[in-house]
Amino acid sequence: MIKTLYTTFAAFSIAAILLFLITWPVQWLWNNALFGAIEGINQISFFQTLGILILFKLLFSPARDFKTKSDE
Repeated sequence: MIKTLYTTFAAFSIAAILLFLITWPVQWLWNNALFGAIEGINQISFFQTLGILILFKLLFSPARDFKTKSDE
């Protein structure tokens, strides 16, 4: 039971750290590079940055073909 709890906590910790490491550079670039260069845009929060990354992933990743072996 404790080993499972420890493993779950470690997995969530690693996921949170990776999420931060992926999201933080985009937020930093938006708030420091674009915010000063373009009039009319606002600074964004961590969760807004995460939403932008998810949106870009959905829009710009190639469509996957989910064929099964029986379809071939």
